Amino acid sequence: MRPLLFAFVALVTLDGGVAHAQYIGGQSFNMIYQRNTSVFNSTMFRTAELQALLKTKVQPPNIKPKAAPTWTWTKELTATDFTPAGARTVPQQLAASVPEADRASLIAATESIIPGIEGVPGFRKNNLAAAMTALLGVSLQVAAEVELTDDEAQTLMRALNDAIAAQKSWPSMTDEERTTAYDTFVVLSGLMAGMSEQAKTTNDKALQKSVREMALTTLKKFDLTLPAKGKK
Repeated sequence: MRPLLFAFVALVTLDGGVAHAQYIGGQSFNMIYQRNTSVFNSTMFRTAELQALLKTKVQPPNIKPKAAPTWTWTKELTATDFTPAGARTVPQQLAASVPEADRASLIAATESIIPGIEGVPGFRKNNLAAAMTALLGVSLQVAAEVELTDDEAQTLMRALNDAIAAQKSWPSMTDEERTTAYDTFVVLSGLMAGMSEQAKTTNDKALQKSVREMALTTLKKFDLTLPAKGKK
């Protein structure tokens, strides 16, 4: 996941977009996420396989890490592919929460995220499971300071693929709805990665706190709560 994260960072720091992204936090982050991805509720991610994989990555430091689980997939990755459709307005939605003078630069930065990430080797374009994997991978890096290996990222994507395809609501989703959800996952991944890197570079404690809260909120939406450090 490290090369993918660095790709996110390189993209969202273009044209000063990250400087304005700090306004996207708390209520606005939740509102955009909920509006565009409400069909993906946390109960769909409570599969034993998915939770087992995630929890092996967030063990407290005094507990020996467990090996990532292995299992047999039930769906091909094509199950969560889609054909892009409709207006792609996630950058404009995000920019609505920043001062008017800063909107154009934030829109320009966020509009470059999707095609840039889609060009990263190994990323599956126009696939909801891939977009979710990117969001979860970045959230784990920001909130828990752990990275998914390439094998773990593939395992996570297959688990998410099965979870999405198993939902009764999935077949009835329009391509427009799938496109908006995909764009939301990918753009928020890029913004969080860029904000995190910017906060570290500038030693901005307030921004570090803000982006970590975004990451923790994201993990909770996937029914994952990080354990307290040192707690068994």
